[in-house]
Amino acid sequence: MACARHGRRAPGSRRRKEGPIRAVIESKRAEETQRESRYRALVENSSLGIGWATPEDKFFDANAALAAMLGHSSVRVFLNDPDMQAIYCDPSARDTLFSECRKSGRAEATLDWKRKDGSVLNVRLRCR
Repeated sequence: MACARHGRRAPGSRRRKEGPIRAVIESKRAEETQRESRYRALVENSSLGIGWATPEDKFFDANAALAAMLGHSSVRVFLNDPDMQAIYCDPSARDTLFSECRKSGRAEATLDWKRKDGSVLNVRLRCR
């Protein structure tokens, strides 16, 4: 509210507007945090192996199901494995998948991966 005589804000008028704005911002942050928590719980509790990797096959996040499927004792151990390209039984199939992903922005393929113990695991990969 402006002061009629000097065109300045009346004392305290800014504070009255900041309260509702701050409440809206805090409410939006709380909603975002809740959505993130639900999403994280969904991924972490999934029986499907879910992971995020760079095009160079460096995994930077994964859930416990993926780590267990590949024979690792924990996600931390899995993420610290230096030779993740060795999981592909056929590296050319991996190259084909990533080439298609680069062209169209997404791709899917069924490939064979090797577990830590050397046994084969048939996986369905989706990349974006």
